[in-house]
Amino acid sequence: MFRIITIILEIAFWLLFGSRYHRSEYIAEAYQKLEVAMRRRRALKRSKNFVRKEGRAYKLENRFVIVAFNEKEEILRAYNKKNFKDTIEINLMLNNSMIYAIEDSPINQKFDEICMYFDSKTSYFKIANDLKMHFMVKETKAKIEEKKYEVDLGATNDNLLDINTASEKDITALPGVSVILAKKIIKYRETQGGFENLEEFYKEMKIKPHFIEQLSKLICVKEFKKKKQQKVQNERIIDF
Repeated sequence: MFRIITIILEIAFWLLFGSRYHRSEYIAEAYQKLEVAMRRRRALKRSKNFVRKEGRAYKLENRFVIVAFNEKEEILRAYNKKNFKDTIEINLMLNNSMIYAIEDSPINQKFDEICMYFDSKTSYFKIANDLKMHFMVKETKAKIEEKKYEVDLGATNDNLLDINTASEKDITALPGVSVILAKKIIKYRETQGGFENLEEFYKEMKIKPHFIEQLSKLICVKEFKKKKQQKVQNERIIDF
C-alpha cells in the first residue's frame, strides 16, 4: 500500500513540477510501476494460501512443488518435493537477450502468472514444462540408479531367521511380509524344497527394494533341500 501511495504522489509531483519535455516519460514510468504493483498484489491474493514473502523473496509451496522467486536478483527456481534433486531455474543471465521495461522483466511476469494458476494440485512437472516453453532453463534431474544388493548365500548367524524353516507366524512378523505373502512362501517351500539363496527368495517373492534392505539384516538361508522329481517308470512283468 505504501508503495502505491508513493507512486501516486510521484505522478502528482511530476504533473505539477516536472519538466515540460520530460513529463510524459516520468508519467509513463510511474504508471508502469503502479500497474506492476497492482498485478503482483492480485497474484499474491490469488495464491495467498500457498505463498510466503520475506523481503523481496517469495515462496510458493504445496505438497508436490516449491517455487522460489528472488525479485531482486530475478531468479526463479522450482523444486520437486518428491525428489529435491529435480530442480529447474530461470534467470536473466540465461535469458540475457530479453528486452524488458524497468521493474517488469519477463521472469517477474512469469512468477505472477504462476501465482494465478497455482493450487494444491499444481505439480513440479507442470511448472517445469511452463518454464521450458518460454525461457532458457537450467535443469537438474535425479539420476535413477539400479541399486545392487549384496546377498549372503550361506549365512550362519543364529540371530537371523532361516526363511526355509521359519514358521508362518515368524515370517509374517517380518517387515513388508503380509499373511498372504507368508502363505505363498510356505507353499513355495513345499513345492520346491525351499530357497537356494536369498537372491532367489527376493526374485520369486517379488520383494520390493526398500524392504530388501531391511530383510537382508533379518533373514538368511541355512537349510535347503531341493526336491527330486520322481520319474515313474512303467515296469513290465514277464512270466516264463
